Amino acid sequence: MKSMKNTEKYARLILLPLVAFMLILSTVLPSVVLAADASIITVYPGTITQDDINTKSSTIKFTLSSNHSWGKGINTADLIAGMITSSETDEWNAYKSKISMAITNQTLTLTLPKAVYDIKADQTITMELPTAQVKDGAEIVTYVPVSFVITHTKTSTLTITPTSVTEADIQTGKAVITLTLTDNEWSIDSDTKRQDLINALVPKDQKEQWDKVKNMLSISDTTGDTLVITLPKVSDYKLGTNQTVTLNVPQQLLKNNTRINEAEFTINAAPKVIITGTATPKVTQTDIINGGKTIVVTVVNGVWANDIASNSASGQKLLKGFMFDPAYKDAINAGANVVRTNDEVVTIILPPLAEYKVGADTLIKFDASAITATGSSNTGILDAFTITPITNQSAIVSGSIVGSNEFDIAKGGKEMIVTLKNDSWTTDLTKLEKFQPEFIDAEDKPVTLPIKKVERTSDTVLTITLEKDSGFMLTDDISVKLTIPADILATSGSPITPSAFKITAVQAELPSGKDIVLDQVDIQKGGKVISITLKNAAFKEKLEIDKDLVESIFTVSNSITTALEDNLSNITITKNRISIRLPAVSDYNSLEADTFGMKIPKELIDHDTAKDLDVIGEITTGAVATVELDPQTATFTDEKIKAGTAKINLTLTGTEWDPTLPTNISKKAALLKGFTVTDQTKEWAILSKEISTNGKFEFSADQKMLTITVPKVTGYSIIRDQVVNIKIPKTVLVNYKEDLPVAEQLTITVPTFDGGTSLDKLTEKEFEDAITKNKRLNVPSKKVEKIIVNTVDTGKETPSITTIEVTAAAGVKKVQVIVEEGEKKTVMHVGDTQSTSTFVYVGLEKNSELEIQVFGDGTEPLQSPIYKKIGKGNKVYTEIPKKDLAGAYLLYDILTQKALLKDILKYYSIDELKVN
Repeated sequence: MKSMKNTEKYARLILLPLVAFMLILSTVLPSVVLAADASIITVYPGTITQDDINTKSSTIKFTLSSNHSWGKGINTADLIAGMITSSETDEWNAYKSKISMAITNQTLTLTLPKAVYDIKADQTITMELPTAQVKDGAEIVTYVPVSFVITHTKTSTLTITPTSVTEADIQTGKAVITLTLTDNEWSIDSDTKRQDLINALVPKDQKEQWDKVKNMLSISDTTGDTLVITLPKVSDYKLGTNQTVTLNVPQQLLKNNTRINEAEFTINAAPKVIITGTATPKVTQTDIINGGKTIVVTVVNGVWANDIASNSASGQKLLKGFMFDPAYKDAINAGANVVRTNDEVVTIILPPLAEYKVGADTLIKFDASAITATGSSNTGILDAFTITPITNQSAIVSGSIVGSNEFDIAKGGKEMIVTLKNDSWTTDLTKLEKFQPEFIDAEDKPVTLPIKKVERTSDTVLTITLEKDSGFMLTDDISVKLTIPADILATSGSPITPSAFKITAVQAELPSGKDIVLDQVDIQKGGKVISITLKNAAFKEKLEIDKDLVESIFTVSNSITTALEDNLSNITITKNRISIRLPAVSDYNSLEADTFGMKIPKELIDHDTAKDLDVIGEITTGAVATVELDPQTATFTDEKIKAGTAKINLTLTGTEWDPTLPTNISKKAALLKGFTVTDQTKEWAILSKEISTNGKFEFSADQKMLTITVPKVTGYSIIRDQVVNIKIPKTVLVNYKEDLPVAEQLTITVPTFDGGTSLDKLTEKEFEDAITKNKRLNVPSKKVEKIIVNTVDTGKETPSITTIEVTAAAGVKKVQVIVEEGEKKTVMHVGDTQSTSTFVYVGLEKNSELEIQVFGDGTEPLQSPIYKKIGKGNKVYTEIPKKDLAGAYLLYDILTQKALLKDILKYYSIDELKVN
């Protein structure tokens, strides 16, 4: 204590004179240098680690408070030289020469570069930084002491045992490694830390294989200095060479922040064969043809025989291990170049194969027992690589054969030029000499073309020349396809069929190839034009039109040809057409059909191998066409329509049906418009539409009879027989100019019956039974059509005179009148026509009741009695409805159509309505 007081005393004795001296000096100098508080400078960071210097470049920033600045003329080199430490000074002094310093505004930045820095304990670095502050007009410079600390980094050791496992251990799930720490402990207690450790295990190569392990790896929570990891079972883990996995442990996985070494372990690859190279995994057929692709065979953990690359037994054994097509195996083995790249790798360079063929993807396998290498015992069959075929080979046909007609082929000399694309013709001329081209038509039927020679013009062009064949002829155009067999192609493993070419038939035909019908009037009047068109050929120029030409064209001699010979100007010939305008033959009176054909002689055709041509289509003269309705189908019931079994047969003579009628909707509709009715038109319109839309139209074998099968129409309902008149429109006939009426009528009948039970007599059960069984209610025809009652009053004393006129329908033979149960008066009639009966009474009382009955040939009335009252003046009673209600109705329809039943009961008493 006494020593401290003495120290303070001496300090005051020294400092007081010094302060006084400084005050005097301040009046003379512009600035004064003083010591100051270090708080005016902020240091960041205040601490760095030994590892920071060893692993990276670091900075420390010294920042002044806002009312201070750095002293003028700072020498950074002097400042760095003044940085001192009290421990391990040699290590620091050697390092600080590498340090740099920069000043920006209020901040001085110290840069500590990466370098090897080794200290055994924490180290404090101190220095003094000059700062300046203006006070009372003078700049006061202050040296501020600052410091920062370099902390010593402790070290730990990581050991992995065992240092290696095998590929098989991982494939079987038997691989276990232990991670042991010295001078530290594990701190793995979260999913994040577990994943950090998994991610820190990094392979040096073959990452895709290690990823299979990594993706299945799991780590348990761990403390203490030992961590045991069982690597997961990965059956498809396969190595091409030994794999090394390194581990740099992240600091967050350690209990203590220490330096730790990198550790690694090895996964030893199992001895095996691996096939790679530019031929794997696939090559094209073109690649094999061109050659140069490589097959790299690697023996893992083995050593190839030294002589494997020479033409030795081991080299040939290796090549024979590849299972190529036997047709090419010897050529490949003889031409392949085998190179021993190193102890583990052999490279095979494939030779070119000019006409290598493959029809589909072909897998080339390798027999591993073909390997000659030490340390490698390989067996089994491996997939080596796949050869994919060229699939876009094609060919086109050109040359003079394109656009040829049958005469051209018969003449011979036409050339067919076949050009290949993505293929070439075989170089084996023997195969080409044996090649016999095969042709087919659009229906794949054989076509025979006369071949003179086949010539390989170039690698891709083949020329086929046709021989003369005077017997070649066609009836129709044909589309011809050539089949090119694979054995004359260099690459294609299957036949090629080029695009088809057409050979046209030379034909002569009437318009559209259809027959022409000329009736008596046509021939008598003349003026009709017959045109013969030559297809795919031409007539000779400047042909002489004479009687010989007429005789050569027409196959018969008749009044028409005779008239033509006298009117040769009616014939004109153009390039491909002969037009004949018929002259008038006024005395022609035949009503019998006469059919004849025409021909074009070869002498008229401009081609040196032409032949006579029969003209397609015939001419019929004097014909009158008729249509007959088959009696067996002229009448059928409405029940057949409901069942779909009704048929209508129409037989045509004297002309032809339009051949498109069975399938042409508009033609069928036109035909049905010729079927007409005058009664129950609504019902027929429905049926006609159904026949047109859904009916079946068929021709007989001779195309004369048309059968119409009426479709099933369950809702069709008529109440009385329906009569259909038929007229065949000319639009459904061939070359006929008039509609054809059918003499017979088509009748659709409904059931008829006599007697039955009155509607008012049916029980409930009988009603149900009648409806269920589709029984009909008969509404009889009215026999009394009109009644006129006229009473004339002549005066008070003179009796009145009453005239009664009864108009009855056909079939009424007797009309009977009774007034007030008086005398019956009767008028008899002869015949079946409508009749009017007149009755006269004198002195009838007003409102007397009049009873009228009508009879046929029998004694039973034809209808129920009619009752009327006798009144004054003239009374007219119309007994028939405006719409004919008579007929056989389905009872169900009557009971469900209220308006219909009401209309019937207006004119009929209920006892007149009978159910069959």
